[in-house]
Amino acid sequence: MSASSDRVYVQQIVLNGKNEKPHGELDASGTITLCLDKSRGVIAFNFDELTVNGQPTAGHIRRALAGSRAPSCSRSVRPA
Repeated sequence: MSASSDRVYVQQIVLNGKNEKPHGELDASGTITLCLDKSRGVIAFNFDELTVNGQPTAGHIRRALAGSRAPSCSRSVRPA
């Protein structure tokens, strides 16, 4: 296995309801940390501080191109 295929990529993304397509709750916010393990074909994720109008909520992941809408490909998850 090459060194590049052994890499695990981690990124934290800030979520904002204004960026949702076609549109989401304007007061929705939170963060998600993604961990991509290319060698195993695994994506792990953790939501943190998901809120709508200041109230806790659940989140899910959609598999789509940026700016387009698609069905959810994960179950709804509440932040730990």
